[in-house]
Amino acid sequence: MVRGLPDELEDVNDPRAPRGIRHRLDEVLGIVLIAVICGAEDREDIVEFGLGKESWLRTFLELKHGVPSADTFRRIALSMLKRETTNKRGIKSKRLRADWDEGYLLKLLAT
Repeated sequence: MVRGLPDELEDVNDPRAPRGIRHRLDEVLGIVLIAVICGAEDREDIVEFGLGKESWLRTFLELKHGVPSADTFRRIALSMLKRETTNKRGIKSKRLRADWDEGYLLKLLAT
């Protein structure tokens, strides 16, 4: 069976504590991925992209609480980098296959 991107994003282990989560991790990662493909270079660009394309994003994402803020993208990115694992479904193996090293991710999301 061929798996699509939404299936892959749903399988990423969420490092956040369940209490207080407002944005689904697969949706956050989807926005980041699409924004970067479209030229986003930092988390402010990602938010700008998300807000500008929110109606289009809602055609395939729920976005129950709207587009996440730049701080939300930063917190999620740092949390993932701190808790990433090397297991089969870990974010580290996926980002390394995409040639996204830690420095690139920190520049993109944590600055």
